Amino acid sequence: MRHYYGLPSALEPMFLYFTRPLIELGHQVQTFDHHETARRLGRLAATEALVDEIRRGCYDLVLYQTAGFEPVDTSAFVDLARTHLIVAWNSDDDWQWGETSKLASHFTFMVTTYPSVYRANRQAIPNLLLSQWGCLESREPTQPKSLDFSFAGAAYKSRNRDCRWLRARGGRGSPRRRLSRPGP
Repeated sequence: MRHYYGLPSALEPMFLYFTRPLIELGHQVQTFDHHETARRLGRLAATEALVDEIRRGCYDLVLYQTAGFEPVDTSAFVDLARTHLIVAWNSDDDWQWGETSKLASHFTFMVTTYPSVYRANRQAIPNLLLSQWGCLESREPTQPKSLDFSFAGAAYKSRNRDCRWLRARGGRGSPRRRLSRPGP
């Protein structure tokens, strides 16, 4: 996805940590927004469109971002994953591993960013890999630093505890604050 939480002005972290750096390194990158396609066409048509794109595309690698509630039927990748490198990228295994773990056999590899998930499941799921969340080129800030630490993201599950901890130490914001769409 390019948009974060459905907001056209907000970039999704996977776009920032994978798509943009790969493009900046000179790679050709094709995106397929499986969430938006499923919203527009329905789950079955989105699945067929994605499978067709993978078959036609001659890609070196397909990164599939899991959501815990998949907008396409990933079981359609089982045969493709034998001839194409299709990697499920799980960035939120702290709360969605129960769902995404069921998809491991649909992909060539499944990546978790949680060492505890990897240690607990690597024997049972042989195609499970451990990696870091993503990468960005280190850049010097263009604006003066005025905060010692900042956090942006949705507050849920264990993040609520972390946000409360930060707030108790002088942080601003609320762990229950919700994003709202800007008006027209």
